[in-house]
Amino acid sequence: MKPGVAALFACGIVIAGCGGGSGGTGGEHRATAGTKAGASAPPVTLRLRGASKQRATTCGTSHRTAAYPANAMIRFAGVVAAIPTGRYKVRVKVKVCRGGAFVPVTEVKADLLKKEGTFSGILPALPAGSYFARASVVAPTQQLDRSEKRHFTIG
Repeated sequence: MKPGVAALFACGIVIAGCGGGSGGTGGEHRATAGTKAGASAPPVTLRLRGASKQRATTCGTSHRTAAYPANAMIRFAGVVAAIPTGRYKVRVKVKVCRGGAFVPVTEVKADLLKKEGTFSGILPALPAGSYFARASVVAPTQQLDRSEKRHFTIG
């Protein structure tokens, strides 16, 4: 891993360790692809910014959720820890809860700094509802990896 990426990733770990529990406002809402304690860095990390945190039930399951006001444009950022060789893109897919199931609503191509493995962007304003976002690293012919789901509500 390059020194700049290592520093960025280490900074993310320090920031993630700060802050409170399930309550509070502000800050970031993070999702990482699953790893066990002591395992290497998660392959893809997704952060939703500028939300209050809460616990909510969406589509029948309780989740840690980021809450945004109506008409919010949600900023996101993330890191691809294992930078692929060759061409790749990062896309953030968003699904909404309808009729007790999550269905696709939009997909955003992230702005990507390929050499550093970092990405960012803005989700468009969405109507009130319960959603989740997930970052996917894709090569021309296949999906390489993805983050965990990051749940959020609007309105």
